[in-house]
Amino acid sequence: EFLRERLREDKRIAVKGKAIQSLGWLYDSSSKDLLERIANGDLSELTLSESVSEQDEVYLRQKAIEALAYVGDEQTLDRLRTSRADWTPELQQAFYETSEEIMWRQESGRRSRGA
Repeated sequence: EFLRERLREDKRIAVKGKAIQSLGWLYDSSSKDLLERIANGDLSELTLSESVSEQDEVYLRQKAIEALAYVGDEQTLDRLRTSRADWTPELQQAFYETSEEIMWRQESGRRSRGA
């Protein structure tokens, strides 16, 4: 809850980015939907100042995509693919790395259950 409060209450972009990143690092699967929305550009649940730049928005989206590497699944990748048309190279790279991690994790889970 502390991290979610940082997203709602703290105005600093760097703090919001660390909070997003930390939700992933903590394997907080209850944050998956929120992270997907942020990654897809819906920043409405974040309290942002009016002076937030496009670069700041890309940074927050990138952090959400990276956090999804820990809690996302194949459906996450499908949802992210729908909004990729306008992505910057940074978002594309984060998506590539996240998709690799998710696919590796999913495959490892299948192998361990089958072993």
